[in-house]
Amino acid sequence: MKTFITISAIVLSLEALSWAQIIDPYECCCGVFMSTSTGEIELYHMHPNHVDGCGTEESRAACIANCKNEWTDMYKKGDLDGEMENGYTLGQELCLGAVELFHPFIFNANAQVFARNCEENWEDIDMGTKQPLCCSNGHYHEC
Repeated sequence: MKTFITISAIVLSLEALSWAQIIDPYECCCGVFMSTSTGEIELYHMHPNHVDGCGTEESRAACIANCKNEWTDMYKKGDLDGEMENGYTLGQELCLGAVELFHPFIFNANAQVFARNCEENWEDIDMGTKQPLCCSNGHYHEC
C-alpha cells in the first residue's frame, strides 16, 4: 500500500509539472514572407515577442516596433550576406527556415517582414531583404 501511495504521489507530481509548463501564445509574431502568384507565403519565423494586450492600437504599434527592432538588430537590416550570431549569414538562415516551412527552392524573391498582433492578420511593416533571395534545397546562393 505504501508503494502505491508513493507511485501515485510521483505521478501526480509529474502531471502538475506538465501543466505548469504550458505557455500562453505570444501576442506578437514576426515573419519573413515572399509574394507568389497565389499570395504571400511565410519563409521564416522570427522570434515571438510579448506585448501587452491584443487588438489595440498600442499593442499593434508595440508589435510592429518589436519586429522592426529585431530585423534591424538581429537580422542585420536585411543584408543577406550579414553574419548572424549563430555563424550563418542571414541568407542561409532564411533558406533553412524556408525548408522547415516546405519551401526548399526560392528564386529571386524579394522577402518582406510582416508582424501579427495576437490572432489578427499579418501586416507588412515596410522592411525586407536588401538583396533578392535565392535558395536551392535549403542552401543560400546569390541570384
